[in-house]
Amino acid sequence: MLNARPTHVAMVSSSKRARTEDGSNVNGSNVGAPRNGHTHINGTNGASNGSSKRPIRIAGASGGFTDRQRAIHSLAQCDVDIIVGDWMSECTMSWHGAAKSALIAKGQDGDERPGLYDPSFMANLTPALPLLAKKGIKLAVNAGASDTLMLAKAVQKAIEEGGFQETLKVAWIQGDEVLDVVNKLLKKGEKFENICFGGELKDWGFEPVAAQYDFPQYRALS
Repeated sequence: MLNARPTHVAMVSSSKRARTEDGSNVNGSNVGAPRNGHTHINGTNGASNGSSKRPIRIAGASGGFTDRQRAIHSLAQCDVDIIVGDWMSECTMSWHGAAKSALIAKGQDGDERPGLYDPSFMANLTPALPLLAKKGIKLAVNAGASDTLMLAKAVQKAIEEGGFQETLKVAWIQGDEVLDVVNKLLKKGEKFENICFGGELKDWGFEPVAAQYDFPQYRALS
């Protein structure tokens, strides 16, 4: 997935070969894979022909709130095939996880509650959508934080409002919310020893309010 934390990825792809629930043909996963004997390059952005090939060009954007907010749009103007973006630090994940836990404790556990994904991402993405669609650039980011599906739906809505639904497809990854599993293991006596500093989770003195695990399951919006 070309992403440091794949469980928080939302992917925008110009490939029309969307992945189904059984995991076949994920959007964008066919980058660089052979097609009719040639290397597949996104859209019109350097499509190969005959035996001619070139390296896939990948650009990286950082999405912290103090970083350049036009980064995706700026990179989309370049000759690139893929843009990857890192929006999630450990501090940010802790903030989103704790906020989600607090909302759920108040009975807000549906689509009506605020989405706990990066609040700046949509403002970063939306201006770049025309270029992503026109040039066939794929985008993979980890801005989903604690509400990856809600972000994927927001991206899908923006794509439809822009009229790009025929060329841009959205996929998201789940599988990282494991607080219930952690709590069950704690009750069974699991110590969760700190491999860096020693000690056990119970020595922390607090109850965990969020737990995430980097083992992705791919999903595509229909």
